[in-house]
Amino acid sequence: MEHSWRRQAQQGHPQALEVLINEALRPCGVRVRVHRQGQQLVIHCGQVAGVGVQGWARFIRRGLERLPYPSPGSVWLNGGDWQVVMNWGEPARRRPRLPLGLGLVAVTVTSLLLGGWLAYRWQPPVTIAQEVPEPVLTPTPAPSPTVITIKAVGDVIPGSDYPDRRLHPEPRRLLAQVQAELAGADVVFGNLEAPMTTHPISSKNVNHHSVFAFRVPPAYAQLLREAGFTLFNLANNHSGDFGEIGLRDTVQHLQQAGVDTIGQRGEIFYQRVRGVRLAWIAFSPYGDHNSVLELAAAQNLVKQARTRADLVIISAHMGAEGTGALRTRNQNEVFFGEPRGNPILFGRTMIASGADLVLGHGPHVPRALEVYRGKLIAYSLGNFIGYRTLGTQGELGYSLILETRLASDRQLLGVRVIPVTLHHEGIPAPDPQKRTIRLIQELNRLDTPDNEWILGNDGVMQPRPQSP
Repeated sequence: MEHSWRRQAQQGHPQALEVLINEALRPCGVRVRVHRQGQQLVIHCGQVAGVGVQGWARFIRRGLERLPYPSPGSVWLNGGDWQVVMNWGEPARRRPRLPLGLGLVAVTVTSLLLGGWLAYRWQPPVTIAQEVPEPVLTPTPAPSPTVITIKAVGDVIPGSDYPDRRLHPEPRRLLAQVQAELAGADVVFGNLEAPMTTHPISSKNVNHHSVFAFRVPPAYAQLLREAGFTLFNLANNHSGDFGEIGLRDTVQHLQQAGVDTIGQRGEIFYQRVRGVRLAWIAFSPYGDHNSVLELAAAQNLVKQARTRADLVIISAHMGAEGTGALRTRNQNEVFFGEPRGNPILFGRTMIASGADLVLGHGPHVPRALEVYRGKLIAYSLGNFIGYRTLGTQGELGYSLILETRLASDRQLLGVRVIPVTLHHEGIPAPDPQKRTIRLIQELNRLDTPDNEWILGNDGVMQPRPQSP
């Protein structure tokens, strides 16, 4: 029966042509009607969203040529709001015989099913008796992904009025020297290591050895916002220095200044930046927060965020502290008997679970930067500002602003270390000697020898050259 329809279609029988064309179009749910009007074959084309005259003309012409269709007459395509006549002229040169169904199916699968008609260039309807030119394929370029720039710093304590007054007489000078370097980012992130409150009672006994409590005046929230900060991590060992009241006050004062916060247990903070959905998750070694010690729970949070966000970013307060803690090894770290997690295991697990960036802080010194599976892990961003509160001796005074560029399609596009040094009172300033860059280069060589990217002398990380 199929051969009978094909023979009749080759002779120009409209019913046979209609059967074969509709058989080819059946997967697309589209139908045509075919009849003759004098010497002219008339094909009424079905409605397909986004498909105009050029698409139908190409489909019908190719199908009839593959039949091959012998008529010297013309074919009139009628799409309702457009009409076009394809002039055949001389009979088509014979080609290897393919059933019309196969020819049209091949064209249909390519044009309709796989490519949504391949994005034909739109042209106005062609008038009757005009020759339809061969359509020019102009694939619509995919929109370029949006690039999000994040600048991140480590520990931030702009002064404290507890237990004694250690505040700068001109607080706006605290960040004046680095404010220009903080500019030009979509998100400016830091780890705020002190509550902003006037609550008088600390949750810590600062009379004990190595126990510290800090308290920042609430007015400093606006100062930090003016310096460029847009987001602070509060999952650390000082955000609770003044209990729940102090923590609640901190969140409130920062929000009033236009600065977001992260750090609650179970929290995934979503924000939309220039149309890109970011998810932030904060971790620390403490039970009040999402814990770096609970890998399974951490993985579940990342996977949950992955379903709703374009980019997933991790803030992790982890690792031992001080100049003796510069190295990052794949092992559990302890500080004053307190388990502080395995930074390498945690960071890589987060990336493997779907995170796009891991920002580590807590050791008070810079650590290695690793690109793992195409994603960046900063194992520690060091101190950034600690006016009369944080040590600045040796590597404690080596600081940085980490600039990361991420595309909305999750590609890591760029990493730059902007070197900073801390004045002896803990005030940051650009470091022309680039000591932080040299330190991280050495730490990368020792701790992440399989690093996918290399840190250059200019502070720019780039993919490692491929071996010939």
